[in-house]
Amino acid sequence: MMSDQKTREQYKRLIKMSFAAIMLLGLCLIYAIVWIEYYNDAILQMPFYRRGNWVMVLIYGILLAFFLHTYGGFKIGYLKNGNLIYSQIISVLFANVLTYLQIAVIDRRFVNPVYLLPMTVAEIFFIVLWTLLFQMIYLGLFPPKKMIFIEGDRDDYHLIDKMKTR
Repeated sequence: MMSDQKTREQYKRLIKMSFAAIMLLGLCLIYAIVWIEYYNDAILQMPFYRRGNWVMVLIYGILLAFFLHTYGGFKIGYLKNGNLIYSQIISVLFANVLTYLQIAVIDRRFVNPVYLLPMTVAEIFFIVLWTLLFQMIYLGLFPPKKMIFIEGDRDDYHLIDKMKTR
């Protein structure tokens, strides 16, 4: 009985990690397309080549992972859909602002942010679509457990509200 529960928890972690990996890879792919097609060519001094482009995408991925972890964008099965999507969108916005500043420092001038706006919209679309799809799969694999709540003389509505959020 105990080993079955432990095995399920291992699979749960693996599934959550796969969600995070696909989320990061998808967002980094969107950024890589915009960086290579638009901003790398717009650099006046010397545009980057293969390894430089990889490093730029890696830096974006590190920034994004930091903000996603900080704002709870990886808390699958713990946060509700709206809260999870909200934290992921906030993370993408912060990462995109810092990336714009990074591009401005590399190019030694403020570049036109017109390409970052559709990129951000595409990333938000990807976030909403992937998170809703994954939450459906996750809830199908790991349905919520039924609980019984027994309260004493005083109302414990705060505890009930807290349990409903998870």
